[in-house]
Amino acid sequence: MCGHNTRAYRAYSHLRHATGLNVIPLPFLQAEQLAAVFRSADATVLASVAPATLYELLAAQAGPLLVHRINPGPEHDNLSFLLQHHLAYYSMFKFFCLDRSCKT
Repeated sequence: MCGHNTRAYRAYSHLRHATGLNVIPLPFLQAEQLAAVFRSADATVLASVAPATLYELLAAQAGPLLVHRINPGPEHDNLSFLLQHHLAYYSMFKFFCLDRSCKT
């Protein structure tokens, strides 16, 4: 999600075309469109656990939520809440393995 950040949108578009990665940058979307994207994704990787984003994801019934990193401060409490209620997975590593078949 790039929102109104056209620089990020162009960078991710270039990354997709240059590397062939399955990265699909999206511009700003209306709430209904955003919820549909959240529901259709296999997973949502979060680089932040801000309350507004979490609310949108939970309201859209997106899942699973994969937290890659958190910002210092209150996000530690947000992450603790998600983990206590089994709403997200957290890994400080650069990959996730949900089915235990991955080898490190």
